[in-house]
Amino acid sequence: MSPAPPEGEAPAPVPPTNAPAPAGRLVRLRRLLPYATLAWAVTSALIMNRKPERAWLVAVAVGLGWLFLAGTIVLGRRAAGREPSEAATRAQRLAQFTATAATQSLMQLTLFFVLPFYWLSSAPVLGHRVFLGLVAFVAALTLWDPLFVRVFKYPFAALPLKAITSFVGLFAALPFLGLSHRASLWVAAGVTAAGVPLVAVATSALENRRRALWAGLLAAGLVPAAVGLGAVEWIPPAPLRLPEAGIGTGIDRDVRVLVGPGTSFPLGTERLHCFTAIYAPFGLREQVFHVWTRDDAPVYRAKLDVSGNRKGAWRTWSNVSAQKPGHYRCDVVTSTGQILGRLEAEVR
Repeated sequence: MSPAPPEGEAPAPVPPTNAPAPAGRLVRLRRLLPYATLAWAVTSALIMNRKPERAWLVAVAVGLGWLFLAGTIVLGRRAAGREPSEAATRAQRLAQFTATAATQSLMQLTLFFVLPFYWLSSAPVLGHRVFLGLVAFVAALTLWDPLFVRVFKYPFAALPLKAITSFVGLFAALPFLGLSHRASLWVAAGVTAAGVPLVAVATSALENRRRALWAGLLAAGLVPAAVGLGAVEWIPPAPLRLPEAGIGTGIDRDVRVLVGPGTSFPLGTERLHCFTAIYAPFGLREQVFHVWTRDDAPVYRAKLDVSGNRKGAWRTWSNVSAQKPGHYRCDVVTSTGQILGRLEAEVR
């Protein structure tokens, strides 16, 4: 038995054990929120309208994304610079949350709009697989709110991720607007190279802006440098794609189809024909090349003009002599050096 309270004193109130804890419910709801936003983001990515006429939204999303990223970094540094005992105001918390959520949404729109086009235009080469894996990783990171918020607390992590999103988004979206791949490449590289130092300077303290400018310019210079050194060969030439291609012994020019397709041909075959049906957005004019090799030695480079049209893929072809035995390969390459397809055949 518990001792009786001293005479004249009331017993201490015992808190009810069955009373609900509002704070506990709030914590549980907050734990479930990332799963709800993940489900919504995945659903939105799957049902997204990717019609070519909506590609301009990607260009707008890239530009706005740089602005919201700058706002996210500035607000985060202001909150971190306060005294530990001083709580951030509700207005500032709301503003920081809004800027972070907007940056995340714009990156999702950009990445999930262009990622299927990169997949469709990829060739079975190592560089394309690495590129697709990198873009898929960044896209997946934007889906999980806790991880995205944690990473974007640090400018040295947020800037590269935003730069990747900016470059791959513009490079795939601008051809839908009629720009050639070469023009799209340099516009995407230029916007990305300009965005990094501008955000670095705008979000740094006044006394650190000179250092931030030089660091941003150094980081930004890596983009055009990589392009100039040929790293673009690792990128699929989205939104071009190769729905039909093959090597054969001839072309039926009346119906524009390949004759005698195969991957192995007997010695004595007169010529090999490389046939490609290339999809390009309406209004886009491109030059592609059929680069022929035999046993990895250059044989012939055919320049072919491709125009986007509403009727379907643009059919074109080239041919080489097959009098010598060996391993023949026809690489379908854009004017920027990107591989659209690789076709191989043996003559024995």
